Amino acid sequence: MSEIVLDIEIRRNPKDLPGSWDSTHLMGVSFACVWVEGGQRMHVYDGEAEGPCGLRALRQQILLADKIIGFNLCNFDYPVIFEMSRADWSNAKPAKELKERIFPKTRDILREIWLAMGLDPDKFNPKTHDGWGLDAVCAGTLSVRKASDSAKMPSLWDEKRYAEIITHCSDDVAMTRDLDKFIQTYGYVFNDKLKKRLSLPVGL
Repeated sequence: MSEIVLDIEIRRNPKDLPGSWDSTHLMGVSFACVWVEGGQRMHVYDGEAEGPCGLRALRQQILLADKIIGFNLCNFDYPVIFEMSRADWSNAKPAKELKERIFPKTRDILREIWLAMGLDPDKFNPKTHDGWGLDAVCAGTLSVRKASDSAKMPSLWDEKRYAEIITHCSDDVAMTRDLDKFIQTYGYVFNDKLKKRLSLPVGL
C-alpha cells in the first residue's frame, strides 16, 4: 500500500493576483515535498522542472498513491497542483473526474476538522472556519510550532532562496505526518490559539 504525506509551497502571492485566493491556477508550485510511508524518505518536486522531479511526476504520484495525507489538500494544494481556478475546481468536469479519483483516498486533516465542527469545508467563512491553521493545531496537540511563515515563501522564491523554501515545506510535511499519527492514535486535536479540543474520527 502506497501512503504519502504531501505539502506544497507557491511561487506567487495570492494578494498580487487577480482574483486573489480564487486564482489557484495562477499561483504555481515552487516546490512540493512528499513523505513516502514505508520508504521513510522525503521526496522533493520542483514545480518548474521536467522529468521525475517535476510537476507531472508529482501529479502522477498523487494519482497512483493508495492514500494521501495533508492539511488543506482538497481546496488548496490540489487545485494549485492541477492548475485549476477555484471556480473550475468546484464546477468543471475535469475537476469532478479528478476529485472522484483522489478525494476518496485523501485524508485532509483541516477538512476533517471543519466537518467535525459541523461546518461546510467547501465554503470558507473566516468567522467560523478561521484559526485552525497547521501551526495552531500542532502547537496545541504536539507542542511543535512552525519555524517559518508560509506566507513568506513567495518572497523567498523571488529572492531565489530555494533551500529555505524546501526546508519549510519538508518541515510542514513532517508536522502533518506526526499530527496524523497522533489523531489516528488518540482521536483528537487541541488548538493552541483558540484553546479548544476537538474530537476527530479515526481510521479515515
